[in-house]
Amino acid sequence: SPAVSRYDFNQPDAGRAVDASAFEIRGGTEATPGLYLASLGTQGTSIIVPPVPRTLDELREAQAHPVLRHEERTPDYVRALMTLFGTWEGATTNNVLAQMHVNAIKDLVTFRIVAVICGERWDRAASEFSRHGGANLRELTRGFTGYREREVADQLLQLHSRLPKNAAFGRVVGELEAVTRVAAFSRAPADAPSRSAAQTWRSEFALRLVCSPSNAAAWAGEDGDDGIAALFLHPILAKSAHFIVSALMMSNQGSPHLIDRDTTRWEWR
Repeated sequence: SPAVSRYDFNQPDAGRAVDASAFEIRGGTEATPGLYLASLGTQGTSIIVPPVPRTLDELREAQAHPVLRHEERTPDYVRALMTLFGTWEGATTNNVLAQMHVNAIKDLVTFRIVAVICGERWDRAASEFSRHGGANLRELTRGFTGYREREVADQLLQLHSRLPKNAAFGRVVGELEAVTRVAAFSRAPADAPSRSAAQTWRSEFALRLVCSPSNAAAWAGEDGDDGIAALFLHPILAKSAHFIVSALMMSNQGSPHLIDRDTTRWEWR
């Protein structure tokens, strides 16, 4: 029989084993809300059991407040978060309240991926930006440290004013590469063909990661570890990607969402 684990909406990275036989009994007790992941060998499937509030108080208690159990600033942890994102993204639901929980979890996981890569100062700046409604992009620039990063922050603010809100993804990748080239890739000649290709790839990986970690993982394939390592070596790429996506989402939607989950709006190359 398959192994079944349940993930709570408020502790989305804490899977707990449950008795699979309970799901074989028709008309049994009501299942506890959360994500249920069943796996057998290399195969797996997941479902979302939505919360069912019956009173206003229960509805208030059902609001999304996800928290991750622990955190460590390592590439392995980033990979684990990318896998966690894919687990929740892969479990579809038509329930509005459940989808709200799933979106909050995906936002949290993506936010933490960038924070783990970029460090505490970026974490504080991005948290302030989000807490204040995402209306002031200058709050994000406080997470850029050192002379070169501050130069990049100034260029990003200028880029925001001239980049059309419906810009094709290819152009956004090019702009990100151009803005961060000096700060992130100063150790090698900018005109070296192989180096230029690597710059473009890393810039695209950073943007995909900020938009959708599962998309970045699928796109990068076996090179995903190299992409993560590059962002730890040059966190300015992740910071700048986060800034650009935040700016574009504000322009496109008029809302402070940090991450756009609908990657179909991008012209992925």
